[in-house]
Amino acid sequence: MLNRGINNVAVVTMAVLVGLAGCDPDRAGDGAAAEAATEVRAEAAAPGQADLAADRARAEFAVIGMDCGGCAIAARLALKRIPGVDSAGADYEAETGEGRAWAVYDPSRARPDQLAAAIEELGYTASLKED
Repeated sequence: MLNRGINNVAVVTMAVLVGLAGCDPDRAGDGAAAEAATEVRAEAAAPGQADLAADRARAEFAVIGMDCGGCAIAARLALKRIPGVDSAGADYEAETGEGRAWAVYDPSRARPDQLAAAIEELGYTASLKED
């Protein structure tokens, strides 16, 4: 339990540092964006549909507009704040310029359009991927 709390503090701290440096990796100067992207990828492993509890759903989004690990952290945190979301993740691949986000949620408390809206409030475009 303590380890999870420490990891969450580290992720939030990294998000703040990257946010202060901006999304432009050239302005980050100390590699904070690259470190944040690595941290986000570690959080991004999501259960597949077959692994979900019967009362849970999973939504995955293609996200346009991300340009660093800090963007992915912001998307992940926005999803996790939605009531009914059990877990969430996001990542950004610098090589392809593609971002993605996912959430496992209780469909009686959250909907995919709410999840997409949380991502879009950050200034990105989120498109639900169909299984």
